[in-house]
Amino acid sequence: MTEMRLGASACLMGDEVRYDGGHRRDPYVMEVLARYFTLVKVCPEVGVGMSTPRETVRLEGRAEAPRMIASETGSDWTIRMNRWSRTRVRELKGEDLCGFVFKRNSPSCGVFGVEVFDDKGRPAESGSGLFVLEFRRKNPLAPVEEEGRLEDPVLRENFLERVFAYHRLKRVFDGRWKRGAVFEFHNREKYLLQAHSPKHFKQMEQLTGTIGRRPAGEFKLLYMTGFMEAMGIMATTARHAKVLRRLAVCLRGQITVPEYDRVVGLIEGYRSGHIPLVVPLTLLSHFGELHKVVDLVGQTYLHPHPNELMLRNHV
Repeated sequence: MTEMRLGASACLMGDEVRYDGGHRRDPYVMEVLARYFTLVKVCPEVGVGMSTPRETVRLEGRAEAPRMIASETGSDWTIRMNRWSRTRVRELKGEDLCGFVFKRNSPSCGVFGVEVFDDKGRPAESGSGLFVLEFRRKNPLAPVEEEGRLEDPVLRENFLERVFAYHRLKRVFDGRWKRGAVFEFHNREKYLLQAHSPKHFKQMEQLTGTIGRRPAGEFKLLYMTGFMEAMGIMATTARHAKVLRRLAVCLRGQITVPEYDRVVGLIEGYRSGHIPLVVPLTLLSHFGELHKVVDLVGQTYLHPHPNELMLRNHV
């Protein structure tokens, strides 16, 4: 796999850029993600010219177009922050980011639930930070997450699964992409898509059938959008179990009846919540490779991210 680049708020990487002169170094970001990604740091407050330390800022007005106001002096940083954000987001296009980990509750970098105050100084709405709003406007398909939510194993697995998927997707459509490469990609990803959204998978099956009848740019946009929309839907235990059973059927006639029963038993154990997803997946992958089962070998669903991350050990 080619180099993967992940954006990250600078304070999460240990830079002392917070309003109080400190940092919020995140162990998972620096000790785990940094082993698999080249991290590209961003601190909008320092980038726009705020000092460290500094007075705090907060969002005011309406969540869809908030203003960034200094809490003590009342200085309005909105225009400057929005201008800087547009410039920095354009620059980040050249970094080929496959996702971004932001600092939660930040008026520039918070993704979810950032307080937006009304004209009486009361929290009235919740939204996203100014830099995040601009980044998502220009990169609507890129996965984004907050560092606090990465402590949840389900959200962590979902985010990183989307990050690796987005990287694979972009590689397929690099430069002058070929129809055959798209068909091969779609076939490798089909079970992963079904685990997330059977509805999207059916739509994309139909879409791939039109690849020769649509302008290249139109097909690329429709396919990439549909793919990442599907990946944005959380995979459920029920959908995982259904996909696992379909994969098990591919082993019929390849393994003994007791071995097959063992696989089915592990799938049921996962479905009922007694064992993690990694257990039936490991056995399916083992038998698929051992017997060179075409419908299993090379399926992204079995290995959507490095096993060393152990993301499916807890879901």
